[in-house]
Amino acid sequence: MRTSLALRSGGRLFGCFLLLVSASCYRQVVRQVFVTSEPSGAKIEVDGEYVGDAPVTVSVPIKCTWVGVAYSSDGWGLGWEEKLRTIHLRALPTISGQYTQFKDLDVEKIFQKDLTRVYFDMRLEPVPNRYEYDIHNR
Repeated sequence: MRTSLALRSGGRLFGCFLLLVSASCYRQVVRQVFVTSEPSGAKIEVDGEYVGDAPVTVSVPIKCTWVGVAYSSDGWGLGWEEKLRTIHLRALPTISGQYTQFKDLDVEKIFQKDLTRVYFDMRLEPVPNRYEYDIHNR
């Protein structure tokens, strides 16, 4: 009887351990990106969702998954793998004569804190269609 009770208790402890480990297998890091426009007031969307009028600070969640304990030249450390993707920003004009602008942001640069500011110049005009030049005939 005692053995079976000990096995059941040990099984519960092991189950609790697995639950704790699986709960810690995922974490989310949030980085801030400051979005401005000239003139200010452009309507800013992130991945199709309105987040505010420029200037606005956008929170970019970056999901990290536990991959185990890893060894590198710096020594042993916890192994986290970032699930990187591209963030799609869109600035919508609020004044006539302005044009909608798009920017795709590399989440890896945001994660490494290389990208903290994004600027939209709403006064820029669209690029005209492709021109073909014949450099041989003048």
